[in-house]
Amino acid sequence: MDSITQIALGAVIGQAIGGRKLGAKAMIFGGLAGFIPDLDVLVTPIMERMGHHDEFSRWKYHRHVTHSLWFGPVLGSLMGWGLWKWYEKQVGHLLPWIAVMILALLTHPLLDTCTIYGTQLLAPFSDHRYFISSVSIIDPFYSLPLIFSLILYRIKSTRFRSLQISRYILFLTTAYLAFGWGLNFRAESLAKGQLAEKHISYQRLDAYTTIFQPWLRRVVVWEPNEKLRVGFISTLSPSEIKWSCFQQSSSEIRQEILDTYEGRMMNWFSVDTLAVIPVDNGTVIRASDARYGTPGEALLGWWGVEFVRDENGALQYSGRNRAERDSSWHAIGQLFRAAYGLENGFLNSQDQGCL
Repeated sequence: MDSITQIALGAVIGQAIGGRKLGAKAMIFGGLAGFIPDLDVLVTPIMERMGHHDEFSRWKYHRHVTHSLWFGPVLGSLMGWGLWKWYEKQVGHLLPWIAVMILALLTHPLLDTCTIYGTQLLAPFSDHRYFISSVSIIDPFYSLPLIFSLILYRIKSTRFRSLQISRYILFLTTAYLAFGWGLNFRAESLAKGQLAEKHISYQRLDAYTTIFQPWLRRVVVWEPNEKLRVGFISTLSPSEIKWSCFQQSSSEIRQEILDTYEGRMMNWFSVDTLAVIPVDNGTVIRASDARYGTPGEALLGWWGVEFVRDENGALQYSGRNRAERDSSWHAIGQLFRAAYGLENGFLNSQDQGCL
């Protein structure tokens, strides 16, 4: 998730575990530990100087080793011991310091795994990207309670009570992650039911979070004969999904793309959810990450890679593609209206391109 939320989570862990013995120091260093894994963004400039940089470096090195499951226990133990020593080895403070540092570091990748971006939990031993479609990368319903807990500590009259409240908030925010995951199963179940009523067969169906809230889910359906179906559904106020349907390129063309370095990287990043679509009358083949997308030009993915045929008929990589998406307050408002089941301009009013 966003770094502000990760800092807040680390600080609340410090508040809940070390607040009584360590005071505000536990919150400060817990917040710092919650931020540390995202410092992996500094690796890309280093790799560039070493000559190992390419246009996919940010994807390769972000959520890598610093987000691995072993990173938090190892670095957290060292940091906890170092802080205990720095503060003059106070009796009874070693274990609280170690616990705060380990948990603040470890919950960072675990929280990131609850978003659909993907986290390399076993790096560097495996580059597989793990994800659960639970919450979006920015979700105020998760973040604001954490910030509220920290504010309570700053108010003298509520400081003592805030230490207990912080534990309840950690429980509630964790339950919220489970709730979001459950909503994803509900979205998939609703979509499967609607497709069954229309006797539409498919090979694979996945639901994904959208942004800023948990209820509106994006549904991607992989049908036989390289057909792709995309729609949105509110799990809060379900209605009939109005689909957008596309004919993908043939399996042979898909394999040609996967035989290139750029195609393999795109497929790896998207965790095998490439939408391979011909554009410009078939002169360009675009492979996009189908997990993301909003109605309009960005429906099939916010980012991807493009290929063209050279004069010999070979498929050649032509560059990255980033679809334009409307991020205006009006568009965000329409998204929330769709999530709450209100009349909106976000969802299709009828199926598009579907036979």
